[in-house]
Amino acid sequence: MTITDEIIRVFYGDRLIKREVPKEIQNLLTKEEFYYLSEFGLPADSYDYEYTTPIKMLNTEELIVSYSDYYKERSYILLNVLNHTIYHTAKNHFFGASLKKFIYQAYLIDYFWKVVKQSDMFGGYYSNKQKYAEWFENELLRIDPDLHIHDRSYYWGSMIEGVEQGIFG
Repeated sequence: MTITDEIIRVFYGDRLIKREVPKEIQNLLTKEEFYYLSEFGLPADSYDYEYTTPIKMLNTEELIVSYSDYYKERSYILLNVLNHTIYHTAKNHFFGASLKKFIYQAYLIDYFWKVVKQSDMFGGYYSNKQKYAEWFENELLRIDPDLHIHDRSYYWGSMIEGVEQGIFG
């Protein structure tokens, strides 16, 4: 499967939230990051996170992309403006090697649960969990071939295992 911006636009429609980026923050972002934040948008209902808060810096290196109250305390998805990675503060989970890859991975998760799993692409999910897990992992690796190398907190590995074991879904 080849994921493109247009496929994501069609899938999410008006649920892509475009953010206003303050001038002082624009200078810290790459052109690609600015594009995805302000022109393309972030999926409003992925990862149990809210993308409607004003964009602001947490500190000199970390931009708050979104927040969640899913954990016992408020947690954030952050964009490190120095190395341009995306991660989650509550568990220090690596989410993406770039903002674009993060958005594509969010799409893949939603697409998997809402389309692939429901379509019985490989037969019934619970009797073919291994095939679904392999498909999911392969698609994640198409987005970021180094995903497992970056995944120090084992966020993506545990999600793939969850699919394989039938825990998710």
